[in-house]
Amino acid sequence: MKVLVTLTPAELEEAAMAGTRRQLLYITNKRSWSESLGHNPRLWESNIQAAIAEMAVCIAYAQEFSGYVERGIGQCKDAGPLEVRTVAVKGYGVFAKPNDLPHQKIILTRVNNNQVILEGWATADEIRTHGTKVYKNMPVLYPHELHPCDMIGIPLQLSNRCCFVRGTD
Repeated sequence: MKVLVTLTPAELEEAAMAGTRRQLLYITNKRSWSESLGHNPRLWESNIQAAIAEMAVCIAYAQEFSGYVERGIGQCKDAGPLEVRTVAVKGYGVFAKPNDLPHQKIILTRVNNNQVILEGWATADEIRTHGTKVYKNMPVLYPHELHPCDMIGIPLQLSNRCCFVRGTD
């Protein structure tokens, strides 16, 4: 089942600042996953939305939000043990990056201002094995192919700001 997380203005600000710091680091160091995408004028927005999604996952699963930027292979810092991927458009899928470890749990999110939908999750190995190859020949699993959010192995922290949602939204 999908989960809806609503962020407060203070949480949005903290996440937006983390995304901004990431983008500044990428610009000054000229290195990142996003660098491999070439020139993309939406990278500022992408980094901020990613940080907002990570904040939402941290709220949903009671993980500490670090806004962490620098990491090495296998040192996931998005939301505790979870890797977070976000999309802007409903129906887009989740991919595994080349350096994702096989058993890494990756959760797909969709950000709309202060509301974040947690679509579901899969391991990097499941995405690579069962995904449809699309962009740059990377396999993708779509929302209907993902495991429900409450089956990830970490208890959800349901509240008036974090609840299950039905249907496709």
